[in-house]
Amino acid sequence: MRRLRPHVVPVLLAGCVLVAGLWQVMYRLSRRPFAPFELTAADFAGFAPNLPGWSIEALPVDSRDPTAPNLFSFLLRHRDGRTLGLRLAHGYNVPMCLRIKEYAVEETQADLKKPPPYPAQFWRVTSSAGDESAWITTMLRASDFQ
Repeated sequence: MRRLRPHVVPVLLAGCVLVAGLWQVMYRLSRRPFAPFELTAADFAGFAPNLPGWSIEALPVDSRDPTAPNLFSFLLRHRDGRTLGLRLAHGYNVPMCLRIKEYAVEETQADLKKPPPYPAQFWRVTSSAGDESAWITTMLRASDFQ
């Protein structure tokens, strides 16, 4: 069996210590809480939509946590019985979040008379009880809502 040169072992040990130290630094950095978003629910405290023919109920949003995804949430009920949920949330993967909560999520094509002026995705969401709903997701830039 061939013997290692005397300087190889200290170099290998130093490399192992360096890798372990880097691992510890990255671990500590990843444990820090996420930086708060620039816009929070408090920025929309006075926002109150008004649509003719609709009754609009504000739903509670946890505004104590600046990293919470929901900025505001409303339940809209039309006098003909239609119900819509409206939520402005920080960008996260809505379909994956719903799948984690055990909803069946399937992307669909919307048959709209006039498509929205922004890129949008349409989803059929089915609960474990079989209730179906339609979701529309889009991304807006926080600084100017483009």
